[in-house]
Amino acid sequence: MGWVAADAQGTRIVEHNGILSTFYAEAVLLPESGYGFVLLYNEYALTASTLAFPALKNGMVALLTGQKPASGRLTVPMLGLILGAFSLPAIGLSVRSLLRLPQRKARALVTPLTPRLKRVPGVVWTFAPAILLLALPQLLAQSIGRYFGHVMLARAMPEVIILLVICGGLGGLNGIMRLVVLVRHAQRPVAGDHV
Repeated sequence: MGWVAADAQGTRIVEHNGILSTFYAEAVLLPESGYGFVLLYNEYALTASTLAFPALKNGMVALLTGQKPASGRLTVPMLGLILGAFSLPAIGLSVRSLLRLPQRKARALVTPLTPRLKRVPGVVWTFAPAILLLALPQLLAQSIGRYFGHVMLARAMPEVIILLVICGGLGGLNGIMRLVVLVRHAQRPVAGDHV
């Protein structure tokens, strides 16, 4: 029936939850004490479901069993700062790569450093965030057994989707520009090519 036996703060619990893109519910029973409670949230986000919701549930379990709720754990704002700290360098590297395309083009005209086929993985790699964004619903369906479309995912994990959209857009633009450089110079013989 979907009930799961688990352990929270050293206390045996039986719980059941329900998730939709914009809300979350959790029912928790404490068989040894006879207590139970239901937590209802009018939002659902990846950060909240991994950090805030378990902390609230564990805090309620601690209070109902006479323990002190734990504190000092990673919080949603702290995780936001960590994701932001990773996002800024990723965006910076993408912009830097775009700005360096004219130099790369000039180098390709003067001295081709590597054969064309060895350049392909670098071009393909720039599309990785866009491919991940497009494949995310299917990846999640395979890993958790539930399908969430892009709109639902944007509501559930906006920070991840925003990062993938920005990096996917910049990476896609970068990849297209690199492909243009490679195609324009495809007719030009490269060292090691036979004419």
